[in-house]
Amino acid sequence: MYKLLAMIFLALVVIVGLSRDFEMAFGQDYAYMKADFPRFANKVWFGFEVGKRGGFEGVYDDFKEKMKQ
Repeated sequence: MYKLLAMIFLALVVIVGLSRDFEMAFGQDYAYMKADFPRFANKVWFGFEVGKRGGFEGVYDDFKEKMKQ
């Protein structure tokens, strides 16, 4: 159990330390994380996004997706 928690903590430290833009949100009914890499480059090479944002930000993201379609 402690090894799993240690691995998760280490992964988060590495993600935060190496990412240019990092955003994380947890709520009662949602979890969201976004990161862009690398930190020391002129432009973003790759990024990832997991989950959906909750609250007003989630409503805004849903609205943007509907407007694109």
